[in-house]
Amino acid sequence: MIDKKHREYSYPGALPVTEPEEDTEYVPVGQRLKRKREWQHQTLLDVSRALKIQEKSLKAIEELDVEKLPAQVYARGFVKLYAEFMGLDADQTVNDFTTELTNVRVHKEQKIIPQQLRSFRGPKLIITPRLVAVIVGTMVAIIALTYLFVEVRGFTRAPILELSSPMDNTRIKENNVAVKGKTDPTAEVKINGEKVFVQSDGSFSETIGIGVGLNKIRVVAKSIGGKESVVAREVFVAQEDSTPGPSVAPESSPVPGTENGAVQLQMKTDEPVWISVVVDGKSAFNGSLDSGIEKTFSGKEISVTAGKGNKIQIKQGNGDWKILSETPGVVRNLIFENK
Repeated sequence: MIDKKHREYSYPGALPVTEPEEDTEYVPVGQRLKRKREWQHQTLLDVSRALKIQEKSLKAIEELDVEKLPAQVYARGFVKLYAEFMGLDADQTVNDFTTELTNVRVHKEQKIIPQQLRSFRGPKLIITPRLVAVIVGTMVAIIALTYLFVEVRGFTRAPILELSSPMDNTRIKENNVAVKGKTDPTAEVKINGEKVFVQSDGSFSETIGIGVGLNKIRVVAKSIGGKESVVAREVFVAQEDSTPGPSVAPESSPVPGTENGAVQLQMKTDEPVWISVVVDGKSAFNGSLDSGIEKTFSGKEISVTAGKGNKIQIKQGNGDWKILSETPGVVRNLIFENK
């Protein structure tokens, strides 16, 4: 008969033994259990019968054979029962077993045997306020450096500039054309010297007036640092009839009306401004009106489009000089005619 009053556990079949001296090195869980079992002169079959656990599962635990172990939740339970039966600290044994199992699965490409775990007891990661602060600070620093990199690139390189309309060497019949494209959101865009609005995604679109014949469209995108990208297009406007007509009015003094009911319009500016003038449905001028130059147009109906309406002065007939538009920016298709 076995004297049970000296045992610290109640499982049948376990024998009291003299405890060995504590090993100062880390001993894998499987070896601990096997050593205890052998000191108690018990076979795996003895333990299997006492704990109602299959012998092959106990062997897999001792050998840390992940391929033959049951599901982790069952394996942990078996280890706890086995440790209690052997008189070991059950919670510590289960924790060490879980760590070993995780390590083996992480390094499954390497064949780790239990002996290799003798010196293994990995540090545990403890989440502290200091660690959280370090992580947050690192993320903020990465974001700041990324933003700084983007800003520096904006100063050191020319912006991208893609023009989707018009295509080069396009032939049209209209006296206006849509200029569309995309650039950096922070870039400044000018079409034939006139600034246009750039959307938050970098896209821009502007319709400009052009004259009969060959027209050159020059689009410039300038970065914050002053770097420029330039795209040029040539657009040809076909005449509506076979009779050629001058595309530019003479630089001379006022041209009198040739027909009754004609309106005479004089224009001048203090700084270069792009304008397009259509007289009686035909382009009369398309280009830059320079400072100090006066131009006069005459016809039954005169349409004026200008890049800076507030910079152009006009005089109709014998009237006084006045500003074309009180509002800064582009003005389109202002009509002048005798009523």
